[in-house]
Amino acid sequence: MDSIGGAREVPWTLEAADRFCERLAQTHYENFTVGSWLLPKSQRRQVYAIYAYCRTVDDLGDEEAATLDGDIWAGPSGAPTLGIMPGSGQQRQPLGLEEKNRRLALLDWWEGELRCCYTGAPTHPVMVALQRTISDCDIPAQPFLKLIEANRMDQRANRYATYSELLHYCDHSANPVGHLFLYLFGYRDEERQRLADATC
Repeated sequence: MDSIGGAREVPWTLEAADRFCERLAQTHYENFTVGSWLLPKSQRRQVYAIYAYCRTVDDLGDEEAATLDGDIWAGPSGAPTLGIMPGSGQQRQPLGLEEKNRRLALLDWWEGELRCCYTGAPTHPVMVALQRTISDCDIPAQPFLKLIEANRMDQRANRYATYSELLHYCDHSANPVGHLFLYLFGYRDEERQRLADATC
């Protein structure tokens, strides 16, 4: 697969952005595509967009600079665009301050692109596809923002002193994914969200 640096093909059409997210979902090292085979074809593009968002925000927070094609450049409208190459998922320890700051800057940029999904025109292909999914499924920003914050937490700590602190981290890193998939399938009630949190 091309790096998400293939994102330089801007501006992205919705159709091209959908293909981009599908490729990302089908070529990453997880077994995500097995579950997607069970979905109606009409819903797969929405799931691919959610997956691509989650995968990318995790890569921004977890991958080393060497595996990130992390340059930000200006697209035709002057808006920044970001390229990311999925890496091995392994980190060298300990991370230096420069690497942590780089990741935090990329996460800030990613949050700006997410906010454009609600108020404007995002430029990254993942966000172009995600904007339609957000609109179609009426998904609030909070679960997406929590995932970004979880990756910021990863830059500040890698251990938690209490179970309560760990649950707070899970509320940002795992629980939002369950909520996003509930929204995709039209479930908005607190009871299902509570059950999803217990599972996540």
